[in-house]
Amino acid sequence: LVQCAYRCDGLDRHIIYFWQGWVCSRVESLVWQYDVSALMAKQIERQTGCKPLQVRVQQGKEPGHFLDLFNGGVIIHASSLPGAPPEEQRCNSAVASERLYSIAGTCPGRAYSVQVEAKAGSLNSNTCFLLFTRSTLFLWLGHWTDV
Repeated sequence: LVQCAYRCDGLDRHIIYFWQGWVCSRVESLVWQYDVSALMAKQIERQTGCKPLQVRVQQGKEPGHFLDLFNGGVIIHASSLPGAPPEEQRCNSAVASERLYSIAGTCPGRAYSVQVEAKAGSLNSNTCFLLFTRSTLFLWLGHWTDV
């Protein structure tokens, strides 16, 4: 959940963004969207006297106004990746020997990165990638990237 407060026509306004990752189950989604988000909305309404707008945001379909809140600093870590050995199931832990991130976005303020499986098959010629190993950082620029 991300809460955004702003002023419009002299009034305080609020938006509650409910961000849903690719591996979020339907049940988890419903619980967060309708329970947690609704409770937060009621709390904001009690505190401010205005009803906040609630917006559901799906991973990979983040609108520009959502990405703007992070000034190009959105990094989506995978909690686990298919095919990883048991000791590396938590791929954003210190145990993971390699982490690969796909870099996307249309401008620096709206750039974001998504962790993908660290294998050659994850690379494509239209995207930039960062590979973190225990000792080195590699930048891979696809042939058709506009950098």
